Amino acid sequence: MNLELTRAERSNLQVAMCQALNIPLTRASSITDQRKQAYCEAVCWSEYPGEVFELARAIEAHVAQELFGADVNFVTIDAAILRAELGAETVNLALKVAGIVPRQRGRTAYWTDAPDNGLTTMTVTLPSDLLQSWMKDE
Repeated sequence: MNLELTRAERSNLQVAMCQALNIPLTRASSITDQRKQAYCEAVCWSEYPGEVFELARAIEAHVAQELFGADVNFVTIDAAILRAELGAETVNLALKVAGIVPRQRGRTAYWTDAPDNGLTTMTVTLPSDLLQSWMKDE
């Protein structure tokens, strides 16, 4: 469903949602606030917000399955294959909603759920059919 909102209406809605949640529009300091920002962004700007939220749920489930029994508590995500399948904008927004945020190490960007750069993580690769598999299992 597309409400045919103008850019100004979408922008006003995003500002109002962030104010209602008491979070900044950009550069939130905690992963929780970054997740809330991503939620607001998906509602206001995504063509299909439901797909973003379902993909976020699929990512959370996949990460939990991969972490089960592992010696680490946090992951670094390799989403290149999934981005090629679904598009970078959708995947990156879903990652943020799932609590996986972009970080920078020197010139290298990576996505992780670790709260800082010093923690040990396990690399998890997201398969290209993650959303389809999730929707089939639902």
